[in-house]
Amino acid sequence: MRKALFVLVCIALCSGQMCAVPTVSNPQGILPGLYSGLVSHSYTGTGTDAQGQPEQVSGGFDLTITRNFGSHGGLLAVDGTPLGLGGHVTGTIGPMTMTFTVKGIQMNVDRLQMMSDVTANACDADGCFTFSGFASEVYTQVDPNTLDYQAEMNLGYTGQDGSSGMARYFYNGTLTK
Repeated sequence: MRKALFVLVCIALCSGQMCAVPTVSNPQGILPGLYSGLVSHSYTGTGTDAQGQPEQVSGGFDLTITRNFGSHGGLLAVDGTPLGLGGHVTGTIGPMTMTFTVKGIQMNVDRLQMMSDVTANACDADGCFTFSGFASEVYTQVDPNTLDYQAEMNLGYTGQDGSSGMARYFYNGTLTK
């Protein structure tokens, strides 16, 4: 009798919200909200100067990034509209001003990947350079308030003076609400 009563109580309670199992799943993409965090940024670059001499650079630093996700599971532009295919985002990292044009979006439960064409402009003591290439960002929902962030960007340039180069950038970190 006690066992039957226990089963009836469980059935009665679980038919409402009280027994709902919490989940972090969004049917598509990332849970809505503003996420921010400190991200490690590292880079390597190789190239040749105008005289054909090889050059190599590498380094890294931490930077804070903020991303806003909408109820559709994807990123929002600065004006709050969904960032979709063909959308543009412009930003600055260090001495580079970059424009990203969204070329691909893959969403599934708790994950968003965005692929973009990138144009970057940078100036230093040797002059100004325009780089172009592609980037991929992956956001994975760890829990309702946390995202894992991984990104890679590959850029190349050929200067009018005969210089050329290629750079790879890597980003990884955790973003929280």
